[in-house]
Amino acid sequence: MPSSPDSRAAWSEILDEFEEQLARVDILTSELADAGIVLPLSDLAQLGVDLGPIPESMRARALSVLEAQREAMGRLERLRTDLSQHLTVTRAASQRPDVAVYLDRTA
Repeated sequence: MPSSPDSRAAWSEILDEFEEQLARVDILTSELADAGIVLPLSDLAQLGVDLGPIPESMRARALSVLEAQREAMGRLERLRTDLSQHLTVTRAASQRPDVAVYLDRTA
């Protein structure tokens, strides 16, 4: 079933938004130490319109976006794990004030 020009434009807008979100994730992962960076929910989170199938001419782009999203999720998960480990070490150190503790931020 071929897609209409309106459907193609809508899919293009969706893929544009996903690519913008990926750029925000890249910023977040590189500047996480600055804290306070919040990724806003996209207007696409409220998308309720059935656009039909993605146009074949946009399939490669959509697959590329999907792969980039998976990689970004992996980076965010690694950062979450690292942050959890740092918090665990910090909590443990704060419970033993009589022992000298050094945190290696470069490791």
